[in-house]
Amino acid sequence: LYVYYLASPLHWLAFLVPQAYLMEFMSYLVVIKVGLCGFTFCYYLQKHFQTQSITTVMFSVFYALSGYMAAYNWNIMWLDCVILFPLIIWGLERLVKEGKPVLYCLMLALSIFTNYYISIMICIFLVLYFVGLLFTEEKFLKPIWQFGVYSLLAGAMAGILLVPEVCAILATDFGAMDFPKEVKSY
Repeated sequence: LYVYYLASPLHWLAFLVPQAYLMEFMSYLVVIKVGLCGFTFCYYLQKHFQTQSITTVMFSVFYALSGYMAAYNWNIMWLDCVILFPLIIWGLERLVKEGKPVLYCLMLALSIFTNYYISIMICIFLVLYFVGLLFTEEKFLKPIWQFGVYSLLAGAMAGILLVPEVCAILATDFGAMDFPKEVKSY
């Protein structure tokens, strides 16, 4: 339960809130997370396009108030990955273009740490985006090696929570993956 719902560092602030105000705190936390989504996307746009135009703020608001956020803001445990996503993308671009892997590795590890479920989707996107980035760069071999190593390192850093979680799931009824042996039509 901790790994899926409470691993976000922002959720740790709930320990400072009296139990009577916990619902209000969670409501405010959604607003804070939406604001952080806009902030990180604005940072990404400014770095990616090397500009400080007002349009970066406008598009950041679009990102923070997107349909995904409107539909899933009640899943507060997923919002951290939406906050981190622009930083992961900026880190990947730096890894491919400049050979600087630290931001990519740390932000991906934090994303996997905070919510492995949405991070699976982020990792699938990262592979596709990485392939697209390779077509824009002259260097080909070094970024492939770095992408693989630092992606695995990010997963290993998040393994502090993932390994105990897998062990806990395997100890439950959900761990007995009982797939059907034959295809049936109903």
